[in-house]
Amino acid sequence: MGERETATGRIYVTDVSYNALLNSFSAQGYVGVNEEDCSQPRSKSYPFAVAIAPRPTKAPRRFRP
Repeated sequence: MGERETATGRIYVTDVSYNALLNSFSAQGYVGVNEEDCSQPRSKSYPFAVAIAPRPTKAPRRFRP
């Protein structure tokens, strides 16, 4: 999810899917954040989540930018 300064530690995975037509795997989600008036000081963190999805019948190609 990248570097965050206001993350609460809650991560929500909203979708995990494999698109056979495009031969691609994707995961989507969001990170909970502190409210504007939170009295706790900001702190850098690097939240992450592990998502599980059924194995596709064909392995996706590796993405190369």
